[in-house]
Amino acid sequence: MEHSTHRRIGSARRPTVAKLALAAAAMLLLAALCASPAAAIRKAEREEFLPFADCPLASAGLCVVADTTGGEFVIGRKTVPITKPILLQGGLPKYNFEEQSLVAAVGGETLAKVPQEVPGGLLGIGGLGGEVTATAELAGPVSSVHVNGLALAFPSKGIYAVVLPLKVKLSNEVLGNDCYIGSEAEPIVLHLTDGKTYPPEGVEPIEGSHSEFEGPAKGRINRVPAVKLVDNTFSVPGAKGCGSSGDEALIDEVLNLDVGLPSKAGSNKAIMSGSVEQSAAALVAEDLPKPKKEKKKK
Repeated sequence: MEHSTHRRIGSARRPTVAKLALAAAAMLLLAALCASPAAAIRKAEREEFLPFADCPLASAGLCVVADTTGGEFVIGRKTVPITKPILLQGGLPKYNFEEQSLVAAVGGETLAKVPQEVPGGLLGIGGLGGEVTATAELAGPVSSVHVNGLALAFPSKGIYAVVLPLKVKLSNEVLGNDCYIGSEAEPIVLHLTDGKTYPPEGVEPIEGSHSEFEGPAKGRINRVPAVKLVDNTFSVPGAKGCGSSGDEALIDEVLNLDVGLPSKAGSNKAIMSGSVEQSAAALVAEDLPKPKKEKKKK
């Protein structure tokens, strides 16, 4: 793996000034989310909490929802634009803004499995062309996803906001049901930041972006309407399990030659643009609109 541990490498690149600024920002944000907990809020303000409906309130201190609406994945020689929204949601165990393992959503998918069309398909040779979709899935338990709530709330300039282990399912009529790039044993690990990346020598870094946060529902919600998280430091293994009827090894080989897999670190890129919302789980439990009870028929 390119990153032996999430915390060690991330902390090695954090400037002291940035850490102090983020610590101060964390105190301000915690104060904002705690402000006026007893103050009544209107129905319209309560509806602002609906995105947190699947937050694991029983085990979370902080609820997190990230909605990716644009960007792209570049894997080897293939570019797959994100044209359909992808939702990542769940909770963080503690009510603070440090890097923590994600807690799975309750009642919905933690990472939505959304097929994205691969432009031009994968291969221009007999029977393997045509429409192909790529679907990002978690590789491993939800706890293997690491989220830094503070880096999502404020410009972090190098601190990883999300560490996301993935596998990518390729689908069409020929590729079968088990065609994957990456696996739980050999995941594609994204270290996503809104700051500048640190790819291998000779590869140009890329940089994300981060808008100012908003505080709807009387400041009980932290909303960042526009954030771009990026990474071009990860490697990608070869595809496996593609095809059927005993031809998997051949199709794997041809597909990998076409896409350029396995692909070393610096040859791949992830850009994920969208919005992020966070709120204290206690506030979500208090203010989330309750489901309407069905009236019993007489």
